[in-house]
Amino acid sequence: MYGTGLRGASGRVRMHIGTYTIESVDIRAHAGYAGVDDLRFHLPQDFPLHLYQPISAEIAEGESNHLWIYLE
Repeated sequence: MYGTGLRGASGRVRMHIGTYTIESVDIRAHAGYAGVDDLRFHLPQDFPLHLYQPISAEIAEGESNHLWIYLE
C-alpha cells in the first residue's frame, strides 16, 4: 500500500483492515516517487477474506482516510 507523510510520524504505524489491526508495518521511501511511502505488512494465513473491506493507516497524530480493498 502507498501513502504520504508516514515516515516522519512519531510512534508506530498500524493498519486497520475491517475490524483487524496489524501492528507490524514496515515503512520505506518509494523508489520511484519523492514523498511517497511504501507500507509493507503481512496478513496472517487465517485472515478472514471478505471481498471488500475498509482499510486505513493509523499514527499517533491521527488516522488516514478509509479506502476499500478487495480481498479474495
